[in-house]
Amino acid sequence: APQITEPGLLAVRANMRPTVLRLYRNMLRQGKQYKDYNFREYILRRVRAQFRARRDLTDAEDIQHHLNKGRDTLELIQRQKMLDNMYNSGENIMEKIQFHP
Repeated sequence: APQITEPGLLAVRANMRPTVLRLYRNMLRQGKQYKDYNFREYILRRVRAQFRARRDLTDAEDIQHHLNKGRDTLELIQRQKMLDNMYNSGENIMEKIQFHP
């Protein structure tokens, strides 16, 4: 694969940035809709950690590969959310606790 020069690299990243941010926001939005506290917090933690771990990617192919994996993960989150909402066992003790700073 040909090496992308620094200005070209910045252009590739700039073009992909809105797509990556849209995927990130969609994943967080879907994760926040889980009724189960444990699932919700786990998904939000994992999404943030995965995006943070890959924020310095520079290769366009790598970025596209992870975008595709992220889209698959978003679909999985959406399917699981439907199941979670169908079979939710009620409020978790963590949701009942009022935290006072």
